[in-house]
Amino acid sequence: MSAADNFSFKDSRVAFLHGMIPGKGKTVAETPGGTCASMPVMYVAVGRRLGYPLKLVTTDGHIFVRWDGKKHPNRAWRDRFNIEGAGGGFSSYDDDHYMTWPKKLTAHQVRANGHLVSLTPKEELAMFLASRAHCGMDNGQMAFAARCYENAYRYDTRRACYRAWFLDAARRSGYRPFTPALARLLARPRRAAVVRHPSADMGTPMPSATAAAMGKQAGGSHTSRIGPWRPQPITPGAPQPPTPSVPQTGLLKPYQPPVPGQPRR
Repeated sequence: MSAADNFSFKDSRVAFLHGMIPGKGKTVAETPGGTCASMPVMYVAVGRRLGYPLKLVTTDGHIFVRWDGKKHPNRAWRDRFNIEGAGGGFSSYDDDHYMTWPKKLTAHQVRANGHLVSLTPKEELAMFLASRAHCGMDNGQMAFAARCYENAYRYDTRRACYRAWFLDAARRSGYRPFTPALARLLARPRRAAVVRHPSADMGTPMPSATAAAMGKQAGGSHTSRIGPWRPQPITPGAPQPPTPSVPQTGLLKPYQPPVPGQPRR
């Protein structure tokens, strides 16, 4: 709960699933724990293995779970309700609650950023890519972040936040996109604007000290820590080229249920 109102993506363990999984000889209590960027994802992943109609949903600065079974074949499951996945215990709130918490939303913000709507699989992937970009931003890897934001945009072009975050990261790093729509936006004259960190709109709020530091960087030059590299075009649905300085381990195999009598791998 200490991360509820004050955490960044700099330490990936507090933003992604691996931070909640104890290592060998460790307990769950010894992990950094989870946040709204990771706990709802785990609940949905487990629930879907059980066949439950669970979806991920965003609001401003927060992610929660929704049981979205209005059209489910099982009549007993034909219901729709929200589940708060990162609070103290179990809670369920209606959509109106998330219009004012954790931040007040306008109807325009809801439409522009797709808030309060159950995410499709492609939109979920885009959100995960954007979270990866947030981690790069908080670690000063602006070109890497721009690339991740570009990939997020290509899977979900309707959310204005992906375009805005991409432009911020690309301008700081000199990144050149391969997506024509983003290239055109990047070529437009830059308008003066207050730099707002992406985690303010998706994932979790960011510490005020870090946000202030990023605001100071906005007008100056920045050297990306990932080193010189040439970005490659990304085609949605195709394997991505390896990230610089990160070994490519191959794609994960699709989940296969265990076979009775055979050891699990």
